Amino acid sequence: MTDTLQISKFLHGGDYNPEQWIDNSEIINRDFTLFKQSKINTFTIGIFSWAKIEPKEGVYDFEWLDNIFDRVEQQNGNIILATPSALHWNHIRLS
Repeated sequence: MTDTLQISKFLHGGDYNPEQWIDNSEIINRDFTLFKQSKINTFTIGIFSWAKIEPKEGVYDFEWLDNIFDRVEQQNGNIILATPSALHWNHIRLS
């Protein structure tokens, strides 16, 4: 079975890693202003986000990701959801 992606516009964008500064709404707001000015309409999100999605083992936080999804949708954007890295730098034990 072959499914055809129904796209009527050029997809323009790239990786976006808001989890690095999610606690600073000024940066996020500025990002989205610049995205709109640049006519960016596609965002790959979640690449390095595992530590933000699961801040403690067994505890998951998707609220920040939902908020970013909502912001992208408000600009009629597209999301490519990446597989997040599970690497937690603060859990690495050096011998």
